[in-house]
Amino acid sequence: MQVDSLGAFSARNPLDSLAVTAPGRTRCVNAENPTGGKGTAATAASALGPSRKGSPCIQTVKAGESVTLMDVDGPGVIRHIWMTVTDRTSPTGPNVLRNLILEFYWDGEETPSVQCPIGDFFCCGHAQACRVNSMPVVVVPNRGFNCYFSMPFEHARIVLRND
Repeated sequence: MQVDSLGAFSARNPLDSLAVTAPGRTRCVNAENPTGGKGTAATAASALGPSRKGSPCIQTVKAGESVTLMDVDGPGVIRHIWMTVTDRTSPTGPNVLRNLILEFYWDGEETPSVQCPIGDFFCCGHAQACRVNSMPVVVVPNRGFNCYFSMPFEHARIVLRND
């Protein structure tokens, strides 16, 4: 996820004008760095060597479990969400796009403002992957899910739950 801090207004894409945004620091938020801390990503050892992506991926979210994808204090703006998922959650079926639920919590909320199956969030309904080519949402072959909605926040927490 790409997250920017707030300052003076500057548009990066046409959707940015929906949120008051500004140039500032840009942070990559991933499994290794869910708080977007400066210099805290790419620290885990990997087969690629030191400081080479480390552990940016979540390998497994077991049934009934959840994992926090992002927990960042702002002010800031989420500008880009990119993720991929496997095509199956179990040997019995390809229901990963319905079984994985995204939850977005803004500014200290107790209940999520967004609670949606991952497939539906990225415009792939009925648990079926499809290509999507639009300004706010792009889904490419091999399940590369992209969302470009600008989402301003004072505090943002995004959770992925496996139902």
